[in-house]
Amino acid sequence: MSNVQISGNVQVGSIDASCSLTDAIRDTLAVIERRSRRHRNMVIQFVVCFLLVIAASICFWDLRFLIAWSLIIVLVGIHVARDTAIIHAWLRDIVDQVEKERFDIDVLKEAVSTNPSVPQQTLGAMLELLDGIKKPLQDSDSSESFETIRQGIRRNSIYHSTLILLGATTFASTLAFVGLMFIFKETWCYVGFVSSLVIWQITRFLGRS
Repeated sequence: MSNVQISGNVQVGSIDASCSLTDAIRDTLAVIERRSRRHRNMVIQFVVCFLLVIAASICFWDLRFLIAWSLIIVLVGIHVARDTAIIHAWLRDIVDQVEKERFDIDVLKEAVSTNPSVPQQTLGAMLELLDGIKKPLQDSDSSESFETIRQGIRRNSIYHSTLILLGATTFASTLAFVGLMFIFKETWCYVGFVSSLVIWQITRFLGRS
């Protein structure tokens, strides 16, 4: 007997039997729904901020307000960094479930990927990270080895979230300084532009490595 509930665009539920695999499937679908809801909210915030900047520029008849558009990039960066933290927290939960009761990761992947109501774009990054810990999970035979996997996931979460925030902030600063250079034409504007551009390129390089 199935026990399926509809939450937003995602069917959340599983068979009535209680085990780590069904818990993992249920938690995965819940995280997908949470991420989809956050993505929708982010789009709304993006549009509101975009329109507010235009309205302020028209009301005060000052194009300098358009520089505030760079703040939208920071908001997107915060959203993506938070989304990264959510995915890694889910990944640690999966490790907990596997440690509690061994199950095949491929079964979990098939169960969620074949669900027609699951947004495949939202699921893609999650399955990619899941593949990354598949072999370490299979080779783990002690609580210490599982804890090592969790610590690695936690470090990756902090590392990538920090790079995303830093990259979004420096990219936004770079665009802002471009606008300031045209307005003020001062030395500090050029120094700020070059500094932001260099830091942004460094974060891009670190993110690809």
